[in-house]
Amino acid sequence: MGMLAFKTREISSLIGVKNEEIKKLCKNDIIKIGKEEFISIFTLARLLKAEPEEILVLLEDIILAELIEETEGDELLEKEQALAYYRNLSKK
Repeated sequence: MGMLAFKTREISSLIGVKNEEIKKLCKNDIIKIGKEEFISIFTLARLLKAEPEEILVLLEDIILAELIEETEGDELLEKEQALAYYRNLSKK
């Protein structure tokens, strides 16, 4: 199951809106837990005029794209090289 609430600052950076703007739009729907502020997927869907499932798929795609981008340029190892590297790590 996907997450049902996201940190306001994460949502704002993912959709390219200032954090303060998100807070302003959702002022009555912000969930505060400790010092963190969250927005439910349902509130976000309402704001974007979409279904919650669509928002989850979109967010998963954005996050996956960011993870893939982080690995671009990384050295790819062949199977034997990877095994040797792993064995070296496990010896330490």
